[in-house]
Amino acid sequence: MMADELTWKDIVRDAIIELGGSAHLRQINEKIAGHPRTKTNPTWKDTIRRVVRQYSIFEPVPPHRSGIYRYVAPPPIPEPLPEPKPVEAADPHGEIQGMMLRLGHLYGYEVFAPSNDRTTRQFQGVPLSSLTTVSTDLREVSTRNHREIARIDVVWFGEDDDGIFPCYAYEVEHTTKVRDSLSRLLKIPARYPCRMYVLSGGDEQHRLFEQLIVREPFRPHGTKFAFRTFEQVRQFYNAAICHEDARVEFGVEYSPRRR
Repeated sequence: MMADELTWKDIVRDAIIELGGSAHLRQINEKIAGHPRTKTNPTWKDTIRRVVRQYSIFEPVPPHRSGIYRYVAPPPIPEPLPEPKPVEAADPHGEIQGMMLRLGHLYGYEVFAPSNDRTTRQFQGVPLSSLTTVSTDLREVSTRNHREIARIDVVWFGEDDDGIFPCYAYEVEHTTKVRDSLSRLLKIPARYPCRMYVLSGGDEQHRLFEQLIVREPFRPHGTKFAFRTFEQVRQFYNAAICHEDARVEFGVEYSPRRR
């Protein structure tokens, strides 16, 4: 992959691995100094500091504020469902979250789930923490509303030199608290062109969604919101996994420019 096609996450990861798997921030800076990407980013040291705090593959090494970070290889992605049909789950909420997290991986996004769900919910027998790549600190996204945004069930992020930015956000709602879901999604700053979805399994939730998005404070943002059923999520997931399996079996690689 060409230097200008690497993300800052890639650059920092490679530097830490070359430094033995862990390194002080000063060493990381020295290793990356002179990289072609630093020539187009005058604040590249600040970018590196942000990256090691923002992605879950980087962990601070004790004691607190030691300035040392280590690379933690992400666990393998769970295998696809055994066959393309809906699967009954003991925890439909975790099932839908897991599918959306894995789809985010598949389409090249950095993915996020709330801290509590990472440890208490599972998908295909593994905790959701195994599927997340963005840390739980979202102050880079919004200094004012980062705590509320960090409660959204799934967020897909893009990345540029200024940091990560939300592209798609999903709330999984199997009760009638649709207003709460919409309110959380609306905490994402309007400057981001983010599509926002309520995912639910019931007609009542759909009816409430349709009623709410034509009222304040949601009406001005109505074109950003969409409703999808759990069944639509499962169909989308299974179609995507079947395509991915077919792509691998056929032997076609993704473009190196794909993020």
